[in-house]
Amino acid sequence: MTDRSVSTAGARLDPQDRRIALELGNGNLSQGIRFALRLAAKQQAKPAKLSTILKSAAVMAARMEQQS
Repeated sequence: MTDRSVSTAGARLDPQDRRIALELGNGNLSQGIRFALRLAAKQQAKPAKLSTILKSAAVMAARMEQQS
């Protein structure tokens, strides 16, 4: 059973690692890091769908608008 709770963590990435994570996540840094972790752990890893990335971006934008 997978724990579906979400946590936020900071990570320091050099420019090359950041570029790779962005490529793996189709422009989404967090998704790229999750993809790499799952791949390293030999779990099934699939790139994020564009629709998923856009939904996440819309949620983030709405939260930013509420804060301002």
